[in-house]
Amino acid sequence: VWEPSPDGVFSTAESRQTSLRAVVEDDGKVYIPYIGRVPAAKRPVESLRSAIETGLSGKAVEPQVQVLLDDNQANSVVVMGDVTAPGQLQLPAPGLRLLEAIARAGGTRGPSYETLATVTRGDRSQSVRLADVARIPGNNIWLWPGDTVLVLHQPRSFSAFGAVKTSGLMSFKSETMSLAEALAQAGGLNDRRADAGGIFLMRFEERKLAQWLIDTGRGTAAPRTHAPGMTPVIYRLDFDDPRALFIAQGLIMRDKDVLYVASHPMAELNKFLTSFVSPLLGTARSTAVLAE
Repeated sequence: VWEPSPDGVFSTAESRQTSLRAVVEDDGKVYIPYIGRVPAAKRPVESLRSAIETGLSGKAVEPQVQVLLDDNQANSVVVMGDVTAPGQLQLPAPGLRLLEAIARAGGTRGPSYETLATVTRGDRSQSVRLADVARIPGNNIWLWPGDTVLVLHQPRSFSAFGAVKTSGLMSFKSETMSLAEALAQAGGLNDRRADAGGIFLMRFEERKLAQWLIDTGRGTAAPRTHAPGMTPVIYRLDFDDPRALFIAQGLIMRDKDVLYVASHPMAELNKFLTSFVSPLLGTARSTAVLAE
């Protein structure tokens, strides 16, 4: 607030102006000395400036008022979770995209392909992996005031079962992993048990893809929806055919995939022979030796 006279309510002998810091309260108003509470929320800065200047007329000496927006909590987003510096970020005039907001929060603590970002806007939330945000420009959305960005380190994994040397939950060792690499990570096929013609990959696919597999003769079961637009699909590879090895190299694993290797029909017979027949034969040989 400027006043031309040293006798003004805001001026002194040393200065003809005074700076006031006002905070918009919960009811949307600010307190200005000699005026009282002035509505400010959702009001253009110029409109507020004019209202204060009008309110001081007749109280201050020819007041001239300037209003500067120092901090706008309503025009901000919150970035939290597995970032270096979580907190509240002000939205600049040009706007702020998702990746830029995470970068301003210090970046992520884990690799981008193992990091999941969830943007909550009102009562809606959407999640995407940061690797997909960097790879697909359309995923790098503009943030709105009031958005919350939750960044979580969530490594991808797949499950390996059946006639593999090491079964259980396996983590991805790289950004992309083929089915052949997944089998190798599980120790490969169990030589005594595995059926090379029964390598199964189970995952959820889009319903359109499942229907296309059926229409083209590549699938036999009718699709059954478990989630909107999704249906379970089982892929079978026959490693007795060398071409299946090349397919396995090009088939990329996804998060939560299930890999199953069937047991060979002779595996149970071999198990029976090993568990029951071999001990009997050993006993018979021992008896024969003792009889001699």
